[in-house]
Order: sequence, then structure tokens, then C-alpha cells
Amino acid sequence: MPVRNVVTWTTAISMYQQAGFPNVALDLYQLMRDGADQAIKPNAFTYCSVLNCCASVKDLGLGLRVHEQIIEEGLQNDRFLIVALIDMYTKCGKVSHARKVFDCVPQPTLEAYTAMIEGYSGNGLTSKSVELIRMVLRTGSVADKVTALGFMTIIRPCVMQMSLRHGQEIHAHIIKFGHNPGYKQLSAIVSLYERCNKMLFAYRLFNELEVKESGLWRRLLSGFFRNKLNANAMKFFAEMMTSLELGNSSFAVIDALKACIGMKGLEEGRQIHALITKVRNLMGSTSCTYLVELYSCCGDYEEALKASVVFGNKKFELPPEKKFKLRVNRTDSSFRGNAEPGYRC
Repeated sequence: MPVRNVVTWTTAISMYQQAGFPNVALDLYQLMRDGADQAIKPNAFTYCSVLNCCASVKDLGLGLRVHEQIIEEGLQNDRFLIVALIDMYTKCGKVSHARKVFDCVPQPTLEAYTAMIEGYSGNGLTSKSVELIRMVLRTGSVADKVTALGFMTIIRPCVMQMSLRHGQEIHAHIIKFGHNPGYKQLSAIVSLYERCNKMLFAYRLFNELEVKESGLWRRLLSGFFRNKLNANAMKFFAEMMTSLELGNSSFAVIDALKACIGMKGLEEGRQIHALITKVRNLMGSTSCTYLVELYSCCGDYEEALKASVVFGNKKFELPPEKKFKLRVNRTDSSFRGNAEPGYRC
């Protein structure tokens, strides 16, 4: 191209950045600054693309130099550059730098709030995210702010921070204004209620989901068990087994066995044992360990001893008072006749 200007340079840089080649875009920028066309000055659009590339490759050094150039050229109040700077600093792990940029803006835009909230969440500073969310929600109607910021931007820190009150406020907003949230939004609220041990709310909302992915099933099952709602856990496990491929549910089986132990549900444990025997993908040392524990705590020491065979040197030890009874039983022909050779978990 015989004649190049800031528009052609910016277009080329942006094209490579959007196509997923940030390093090539940055090489072009360096060529623009240091090459034959160095008299051409980048504009705000150029800097936005360059900062996005710095964020992608985590090039903090170049990002700092670009920030200095932005200040030198008096572009620091450009609302697009503010968002790009916050995003670049948070993705490079310099959250304090991002917050300085944010605090220098007299009236941050919702896009700046979003970038800062996402930046805190991405760096594990969820309490800071929740503080900013509170600040935003105080400045206007909840409905407008949730819509403008984006539901997932607001609910994600609430889930991570287990901020039940703000999550409930957002949920109430959905109900009040008749929104039709998608799968991700409802799943996020279900996760919030489960993590905050509000299992009744979590279960009710879970039943409203048309598509229920396996991770959410397991999360709720684990929540029932964690809250010692063992009977609910077993009921939920039965629902789960009719809705999912059994081969993907080994963790769910372990949680169900824990619930059986908690409620001393011998009959339920036997049903899970039969399931494990039938579906080989569910069989493993951990599930067998819990089977042994279940049979032991329910007093069925013979089954516990059989189940322990699969452990090799981790054999189950009968209580002394049970050993004599078991030896006597083994001499009985009915015991030998009913024995199952090759018993396995």
C-alpha cells in the first residue's frame, strides 16, 4: 500500500486482533510506532485494539507503555479506553492498577463497572466484586442495573462469595419483572442456593429447568448430603438415576452411599450395591470403601467382609464378638450352598 494512514494501520491491527492473532497485531503496532510511518500517531481506536491484545497475551510491559502514551496524548478520559485499560490490568493480574484507573473516572459507565466487577471475579476477589455490585444497585432501579450490567456478571460473584441476600434480590427481580431467564442464569441461582445451604429453594428452582446437566445434579445431591438431609438425598438420587446415563454418575453413587451411611439405610445401600455390580463404570475402590462402611454401621458384617475382598491388603476386620458366629455359620451347609464364588463389589 503506497499511502498508509492511522485508519489503515488501525484496521490491520484490529483485523489480526479479532482473528485471534494478538502477537501479529502487536508486531504491526510496533512497526507503526517505530517504522517508516512513525509520524502517524495512533488514535483511541488503535489503542483499544492494542490493549485488548496486551490483555490476551498478558503483556503488562507494553500495556504500561501504552497507558503512558494515552495519558501523554490526553485520551485517558475516553470511555472505551478506560474499559480496555481496566480489562488489560485485571487480566495481567494488576487489579490495583485497574482500580486506580476506575477511581480516576468521576462517573464510571456501566461498561467500566462491568469490567471492574469481572476483573475482581477473575482474580478471586469476589468480596470486592460484591461491594461494587452493591454500589451499582444503590444508584438506580435493580431492574435497569441488572439488565444493563448483565445477569451473569452480577450473579457470578454472589455465587462465589455465597452472598445470599444479593442473589435473592436478583432472583426476586427476575420474578417481579416477568423475565424468562435462560439455562445458565437459572443454573447460577440454583448453585447459589445450594452453596448457601438453602436446599429447598435450590430444589424448587432446579425443577423449573428444562435441561438439567449432570454437574448440577451432582451439586444438589452433594448439597443434600452436606446438610444431612439424607432421605432427601436418596430420593433425589433415585430421580437422578432415571434421568442420566449411569456411567457418568460415579461421584453421585459415592454421595448416595454417604447418605445411606448417615441414615443407616441398609436396604437403600443394597440397591446401590446391585447398581454398582450391574454398571461396571460405577465400580471403584472408593465406592467399595463406603459399601463396607455402610454394611458395618448397619451390623451386616458378613456383607462387609465380602465387599472388603476387593481391597487386597485393606481387608475388613470383623469385631471379635462376630468372628466366632461367622465361623460357625461357615460350617453350615446352607451358608456354603448360598455362597457366591467370585463375589465382587
